[in-house]
Amino acid sequence: TGISEFGSVAYAKSKEEKAAEKASKAEAKAEKAAAKAADKAAKEAAKAADKAAKEASKASDKAAKDAEKAQKEIAKTEKQNLKFTQKVDKNFDKAFEKYAQEISKAQSKYQKAAEKAVTAKNPNQKINKAEDKLSDRLSKADNKFEQDVTKVSKKLDKKESRSLVNSG
Repeated sequence: TGISEFGSVAYAKSKEEKAAEKASKAEAKAEKAAAKAADKAAKEAAKAADKAAKEASKASDKAAKDAEKAQKEIAKTEKQNLKFTQKVDKNFDKAFEKYAQEISKAQSKYQKAAEKAVTAKNPNQKINKAEDKLSDRLSKADNKFEQDVTKVSKKLDKKESRSLVNSG
């Protein structure tokens, strides 16, 4: 036949080598596919982590902006409350000042009338008349003062959502 026994062993070996080579190639191909899948999974995981980080950053920025906006609103409200308090204080001060002036003016007029009454023909009648005028003037001053205070109080009631602050 012309084939030696060494030839068939070589042929058999070469088949084994081919199978081993095939298995080695398949193993390398499988390792390459596994590495490729691992790389793809790692890239997707990194992409998902980046996306989550961006969303967290956006949420953090939004929360910071909301907090800043709330701080500005609080400062604005405090400023409005301070202005309102100052205006109310000013109106009350004005009412008290007017009241004090009216009382002082009425007393001054009474004093002058009383001094004139002493030298008049009928001093008791003149003093009684001066006292009546004083009483009328004081009553008018009281009524005006009460109206002014009521006016300011109504403003307070109207804007009860505002709070008064210590304005010094």
